[in-house]
Amino acid sequence: MPVIPSFVELQLRSAGQSRQIEGPTFQTVFAPGVAQAVFSWAVGQQGNFSLTGQATGSAGVTGTVFGTLTVPNNPGAILSGFTAAGLTGVIAADLAQAVSSAISESFNNSVYQGTVFGVAAGPDVSFVTVSNPVTLQNLLQPILAGLAGAQGVILPQLALGLAVGITTQLLSGTGTGTVTGTPTFPQAVAAGVSNSLLVG
Repeated sequence: MPVIPSFVELQLRSAGQSRQIEGPTFQTVFAPGVAQAVFSWAVGQQGNFSLTGQATGSAGVTGTVFGTLTVPNNPGAILSGFTAAGLTGVIAADLAQAVSSAISESFNNSVYQGTVFGVAAGPDVSFVTVSNPVTLQNLLQPILAGLAGAQGVILPQLALGLAVGITTQLLSGTGTGTVTGTPTFPQAVAAGVSNSLLVG
């Protein structure tokens, strides 16, 4: 499933509902704001979110990598982000559960694409190696403030906590894919490092 704002928002709403987090601020500010920020930050933005992998198979000049991502649920990472930002209220644990579940569901089976030099055909195994909290925070804060109609005292803390937690969770992401290209002749076995970004 591609990482698109409507799908991320749906996952946040569903996860929030399952934990009785259904207030109007969650529905009209938090869920759509986080969804838009995460999409704008992650998709096609190699400096914000990217993968590095190992491809093996038939030798070639270059190959194109296509694969899918898996991100495990990790509410502890989100809660640690909240704690680091000074957010320790009574709903922090439930909100961390909701956000972590939504991020996992939103990124699982999303598609990454990249290139590898020296390999033209074979499998690729990739890992998330770039997940930038500063750039995510810089998107979250103005988007949430715009939807809320005001900056608010807690918004900078919330943006920081979310950014640290979400990017930490995403660093546990792994990808499996394939390399396609034109093998050299005579054929030989080769290995190379792949570099990819999220495309959907």
